[in-house]
Amino acid sequence: MSFYTFDNYGWYTATVANATDRSTPIDPVNHSLTTTDGVLRANWTGLKWVDRPYWTPAPVSVDPFSDGRITAIAFRERFTQVERTDLEMAMRDLTTDTNNQRKTAAKLRWNLYDQGVSTYINLNKNRIRDWVTDLGVAGIITPARASEIINAPITDHELYVQREDAS
Repeated sequence: MSFYTFDNYGWYTATVANATDRSTPIDPVNHSLTTTDGVLRANWTGLKWVDRPYWTPAPVSVDPFSDGRITAIAFRERFTQVERTDLEMAMRDLTTDTNNQRKTAAKLRWNLYDQGVSTYINLNKNRIRDWVTDLGVAGIITPARASEIINAPITDHELYVQREDAS
């Protein structure tokens, strides 16, 4: 049996003999490894392969004056209203959904709950970066938007600043 691997953005990367964390036994049919923007390449949605125009991921930009922490509301505001609505829809738990769809919905709910009770979101943490990347891979947002959300420079109004205790 062959397995088909994909990168953090869902792009097909190789055919391998053994399963990995980022692989599926479903054949993408399109085995192109193009890195030319706009040319079709197989992209894993979390459920199936789709041919999408390839895009070059934005470079990771780390502000040397920031430790990557932004307020929780600033993190939510990095998503458009349409993206937030799509995320809410993806969190539905219907008895008619497959077990994998229900697990994905539960994972989304837990991640959003954790973010909701957090004082800040650290964009440099792999857990946050992986979660947003997974939203792109699953097709909830586009992979390009996932990259923008996690790599956009931190603005002054987003920056989390720890306040001294007033007591």
